[in-house]
Amino acid sequence: MPKKRKGKSRAKEKKKKKGVGVYLEYKDVFGSSSKFWEISKQGSICTTKYGKIGSLGSVTTKDYGDKVDDQYDKMIKAKKKKGYVEGWFSGDINPKPPTSAEREYLKACKAAENSAKLNDSRKNFDCEGLTYRPGQEPISEEELKWNTKFYKDAKKRGEFDWTLHDEYYADKRRKKRKTKSTQRRRTQRRGGKWVKRSKKTN
Repeated sequence: MPKKRKGKSRAKEKKKKKGVGVYLEYKDVFGSSSKFWEISKQGSICTTKYGKIGSLGSVTTKDYGDKVDDQYDKMIKAKKKKGYVEGWFSGDINPKPPTSAEREYLKACKAAENSAKLNDSRKNFDCEGLTYRPGQEPISEEELKWNTKFYKDAKKRGEFDWTLHDEYYADKRRKKRKTKSTQRRRTQRRGGKWVKRSKKTN
């Protein structure tokens, strides 16, 4: 009796575990409404992230069991029927609800962006870029709070202190390089991999 091929089933299982997702946007012709809706599927769980474009949005998660594929397709079709258009999906299949520090930062950044004194040319500050970085190292709460204070202080003074901003990030880069250097001193190359140095014994 011939053995069953496991290659395809393993590939399907791997794909299912990896997860998929879709990002959609809705903008009406009058410009009075602009919303986003994002859905990701991993295993039997669907996670949706939605809200006004430019906001951090809200996140909901639900386990659909064996009906997950049907529900996933059904929700996407329903949104497209309402006029949502597909956009670029970030690849973040496990989005987290925004923290209070993220909300506070976004509020301060948006206030600075909308300030005529701070932004007379009406540039986009890309406030969400600091909080939403899928696939990258997440921003620490300390850095978010520092940037929140930076924008609030600028709003009060009516100008940005870019010298202070540059000094803060230069210091962060120095600390990062120092940490990497310390880690390398504690490790050594073995078989193409970095491993901890073994302590010498007398």
